[in-house]
Amino acid sequence: MNIIMTIMQILSVAIIVMFLYAWGYVKQQRQAEDLLRQLERKAKKKIMMALKKNGAMTKRELEGEVLNLKASLLFSKNKAIVKDSAIITETVINQLKDSGIIDIDNKGRQIRYILK
Repeated sequence: MNIIMTIMQILSVAIIVMFLYAWGYVKQQRQAEDLLRQLERKAKKKIMMALKKNGAMTKRELEGEVLNLKASLLFSKNKAIVKDSAIITETVINQLKDSGIIDIDNKGRQIRYILK
């Protein structure tokens, strides 16, 4: 009876270690996607705050807001930093336009974006 309990404990520890290893492996594989998702979320928040504070802004002004924005994951030393802000700004502006949060102001020479 004692030997069966020992075998069950060893199997339990092996299953737990196998589960933790698989979970860590999957987290590592999805790390780049999670970093980009977090970077987009931070950029969206920063753009919305800038539009709320300053009113209408051009795309170039919004690009300046998200330049050098950083994102990192918990318990990870890897980080994502925005160096080319045009790409992420375009993505976030399109998401905000599609969801109806911002509007386009075409009255001047430049296209300006405003919160609805």
